[in-house]
Order: sequence, then structure tokens, then C-alpha cells
Amino acid sequence: MENGILERKEHAVFEHEDMRLLDAELDAIAAEGSTASAANTKPVWKLAESFTRENERAKEETQRLLGSIAIRGEAAATTAETANTEQTLMTAVKLAAQGDTSARTVIKNNVVTDVAERLFKAAHQTQISMQFKNGKLQQEGRLLTNIHKNTLEHTLLNKEMLRRSQHELHNAHMFEQLHASGVLKTHDAVVFSPASTAMSLAEKKKYNFFIDTETCSIQWLSANGDDVTLGSAFVAGKRDPQSERHDIATIHKMAAQGGVELTETDGTELIQHVFLMPKGAFHHVGHVVRWYDQAAGGTFYGQDAPVQDYDAYANVCQQRTEGFDGTVEKIVQQLMSEADAFKTPMEAIMRLDELSERYCVKEAITDLSLDAAVFGKVAAQHIMDARMYLAVGDYDSFNSSLRKAQATADSASCPLAKERATGESDANGDTTSEEGDSQEKWMNCPYCSAKVFADPCATKLSCWDCTAMVFNGKVISKGNGGTQKRRAQRAEAKQ
Repeated sequence: MENGILERKEHAVFEHEDMRLLDAELDAIAAEGSTASAANTKPVWKLAESFTRENERAKEETQRLLGSIAIRGEAAATTAETANTEQTLMTAVKLAAQGDTSARTVIKNNVVTDVAERLFKAAHQTQISMQFKNGKLQQEGRLLTNIHKNTLEHTLLNKEMLRRSQHELHNAHMFEQLHASGVLKTHDAVVFSPASTAMSLAEKKKYNFFIDTETCSIQWLSANGDDVTLGSAFVAGKRDPQSERHDIATIHKMAAQGGVELTETDGTELIQHVFLMPKGAFHHVGHVVRWYDQAAGGTFYGQDAPVQDYDAYANVCQQRTEGFDGTVEKIVQQLMSEADAFKTPMEAIMRLDELSERYCVKEAITDLSLDAAVFGKVAAQHIMDARMYLAVGDYDSFNSSLRKAQATADSASCPLAKERATGESDANGDTTSEEGDSQEKWMNCPYCSAKVFADPCATKLSCWDCTAMVFNGKVISKGNGGTQKRRAQRAEAKQ
């Protein structure tokens, strides 16, 4: 079918008074994709913005939401208080601590995402289930648009990060408009999110972009009625740390093969495009990655590595994610135990960041498939040392390297400017300056000396290491001694 006929069909559809695509028209569009596949050509792409009215509605919804919040920028970084009714991680933690199981699931989803994005900067993919309810895309009652709203309202954003966040918010509204119009009955949506091409190296480091890979995120959204599958894949934007970026050219080539000519060379501007591909062209996000690798000239998830079977690798990624359940559960439990300590949404976000980094360092030591470099050069060396000591059974040296790795780790799950002023650490992990807010937030556990998050106004305090707990000023448990006691026991056993 000629593109001109399709354009006329789309125009006719938009004149339909209830703004919904007719089934016959949808079948015709789907048939075009099937014909293309049968002819061994790439699936025909459509740009979602060509659906004019849906695009305009998405823009209106985006601007309405932007107008209702106070965006946090570097020039005006005041602490944002939030009502308990808002859908933030802090609210979920507080509700979960009171026994709300749905809120607990929200926390777990946040932690799973954080761990996956922190440990894997390329060659990994995840998949979650969402639902369309009352015209809104949500997971466990949490609106996708509200997740982006929280980013805009509660995190520090420079002009470039603000652009990225606004594009992502618009895309979320676009998904909802496409579903309402019936477009997602016959098409899946794909979005590419390359690393910024406008930020300096220093700015990228501040916002935790991983320079070694210049990671590009690929999202694939497929709806089956009101049930939605959202797959995310992390692909490298360059073959190896020393190579030039290839991701922008690769995305342009993919689009051209699908019949869409792109002009943007700015990584952030590419985020604004939602590509529509006929259903059946891809069965999971890994199939989009396969096309990306082919367009990149023969990579694997964007890197210079042997190509593997993409279906089998999708299962590897799923098993890998499920393997972190134990770590995820520990982080969830710790966040819930500290629920009373969080006074602002950002405090909960930063505590998740701190806990996830601490536990992910442990994962990186025991799982040799993980790239220690994601924690920074200094921590990576301590992780490699810890791996060696663990292998030879030198547990004292292992624990020493573990502590040093945790103290010097510099990682992130997504681009985020960390508000707290962290002290500089030397190569041994010794802190040379105190955290700016340490007087209010940190203390040493009296039972094992571990550094723990604290609040003198909190009703419940607990230690992540030895599990000691204080409730309403009364010691409930003195814990199990933690790492310090276990180290002493091992030393005694050796004598």
C-alpha cells in the first residue's frame, strides 16, 4: 500500500467524530506491515507525531501537568515537601510500613529497576506489566505520568535534564492518547533514549551518565487490550570505552530502513520521537535490539562482542534479574524500617540510592559476570581485590576490600544529580571530609559501629548490618553483632 494512501486514511480517521480508528482502517495498516515482512523487508515505521490530534492532546496534557508543579532547577533548589496523597517513593514506603501490600509492591518495583540500571549499563533488558485504567497507563495504581512528574518536581535538573524529562513526560501522555485512539491495537511503540550529546563531560558525571558505554535505553511498549508490556533494553552507544559514539547514526539508519527520515543529531531531541511498528514485527524488546545491532554494523547490545541468540539472551536477562530477589528484599525491608525517618520525597530517593549501591557492590564481588567499572575506577579495584581474597579464603582482607569498595563506590541507576554533599574518599575508602548533613542523618550503630541513617525525631531506628532496633526511644533489639562480630568469630576460629 502506498504511503500516500495511508496518509489519506489517517486524515479520514481524524475526522471521525469520536477520534477512534475504524477497525477496517486498522486492519489495512496492519496488512501493510505483514506484506512488508513477507517480502523480507524491515517493518514500516510511523512517527506518532503524524497522528496530529493525538500529538496535540499529549502536548496539552504535558503542559497542563507542567503548569501544576514547581520544577526544581539548579538555580532554585529548595526542599520540596509533599502531601501524603502524592505517588512518591516516600509515600509508598510509609504506606507499606503500615501494611499496604500494593505500596510494598511499588517499593519493590522501584528497587528492582534501580538495581538493574545500576549494575548493567549495556547488554541487559527488563520487562514489566502495566495496565490502562481510566485512560491512564499505570502499574500497581501508580501512574506512569506521575513518575515523570516526581522527577520534575523533586530532583535537581539543569536545562538539558529538564528537556529530557519533558520529552519523557510527553511520551507517556502520547502512549495514553494512542491507546485511546485504537492505534495500539495494531501497532507497538518504540522510543530511543540516547545519552545527551549537549552536556559536557563534567555535567554528565554530575548526572551519573556512564561515559564508558554512553548508554542508550530502548523502550518497547505493546498493548493487548488494557494489558500492557513495557520492555526496556540498555544498549551501548559505542563499541568500547575508547570508541566514538555510533548510537545516533545507528538510530538514523534504523529509521531510514523503516521508511522514516530523521534530521536530529541531538541525543535528547531524539527522545521526543515515538515510533510505531506493526504488531508482530517484534515479540520483545530484544528483537528491537537485534535490529539496532545489525544497523550498527554487527554489535551485540551495541558493544563489540560476539552476537548471541536474542531469544535465549532475553531468558538470561530474566533469570539474572530474578537472581537479585534476595538483595532486593533486603533493600525493601530496610527502607520500610526507616519509614518514619523520611520527611521529603528526595530523602527516600537518596536512601534507596545509598542502599542499592551498598548491596550492589556485594553483588559485584560474588557475581564475576558483573562489570566492576560501573562503580568507578577506585571502587572497581577494591572489588577486584575482594574477589581475589574471597577466592583464596582470606576473609579479613575480603571484608576490608568490601568496606573500601562500598566507601569509594560511585554509581547510579539513572541520570540524577545527588543533592547531598558527599565527603571525598581516598583510595583506601577513608573519608576525608564529613557529609554536609551528617549531623542530622548519620550515626554509628552503638552495637556494631556500622554507619546508619538516623533521625532523632523518628519513632523507629534500625541498623542495616546487625539489625539492632530502637522504637520510641526504647531498645527493642541489640542485633546480632553484624559484620564486626562475624569477623571476630572467624579470627577466633582460625586460632
